[in-house]
Amino acid sequence: MQWKFNTVSTVILVTGLFFIIAGVYWSGTSDVDYNALSWKAEDLNAQQKHQQVIDLLKPYVEDKKNKSAYFFNELGTAYFNKQDNLNANKYFSIAHQLNKNDPKIIYNLASSIALLKNYEEALKLFDLAESKGFDKRLINEWRVWLKEKK
Repeated sequence: MQWKFNTVSTVILVTGLFFIIAGVYWSGTSDVDYNALSWKAEDLNAQQKHQQVIDLLKPYVEDKKNKSAYFFNELGTAYFNKQDNLNANKYFSIAHQLNKNDPKIIYNLASSIALLKNYEEALKLFDLAESKGFDKRLINEWRVWLKEKK
């Protein structure tokens, strides 16, 4: 049997292929803008509304499509400010896995590790944060604190 394509069948074929390709592409993306959520959370953290940050972000923590380091960093910040160092460390660690070069994330992870009494690892991370341009004065405050703990 020989295939004959006319204009209508070509349009139908091309349209079908478009929807198949678009469906494959969109199935891998999320309807949620995690970076926008992180900006809102950053504003709330700055206002000391840490529980609101947790309430805002927690429902999206398990979404495998969430690849926003800043989302997890802000969630870690909320927990850190509520003195929940285990959860702070958990979310700072996820943020660091997603973005290993952000000095703020490295500093936050080092801070949570220091409070969990892993002083050597904290010092290494503070050195790394400083090498990536984080504020040396803040890091030196932690170094003094860590020296007292040893």
